[in-house]
Amino acid sequence: MLRGVKQDCPLSSLLFSLFINDVDNDFGTGFMGAVTGTEGLRVTRMLYADDLTLTANDPVQLQKMLRRLESYAARKGLTVNVQKFNIVNFNAYRNSAVPVFRLYNQELEERDSFTCLGMLSDKHMNLHHAATHV
Repeated sequence: MLRGVKQDCPLSSLLFSLFINDVDNDFGTGFMGAVTGTEGLRVTRMLYADDLTLTANDPVQLQKMLRRLESYAARKGLTVNVQKFNIVNFNAYRNSAVPVFRLYNQELEERDSFTCLGMLSDKHMNLHHAATHV
């Protein structure tokens, strides 16, 4: 793809979704994602438009997903903005050490929260923070 569509063009989300429709082939199996409230169900990623969130309980699994993202992006000719990638350690014990995660050999920043689709999620899953953020 040599040219894209204009920013905020109604077609941009649709075209991008079609272009990365095969993302499940790379992230759908072979990883232990984050646990959910449903026994046996784990989530490895959340994708909306051009935003991707990778989820895992095991740091080794998360780093493996980041390496897979590098190869997926290279194969598709995509550029990943490493500055927009952050690590949030949910339900982390106070002062617990978080391993260093790397994407394209760059260390990813650890944060206390992130916003996805307008919803603020902090590392302690405090919904009061989310409610005051709206």
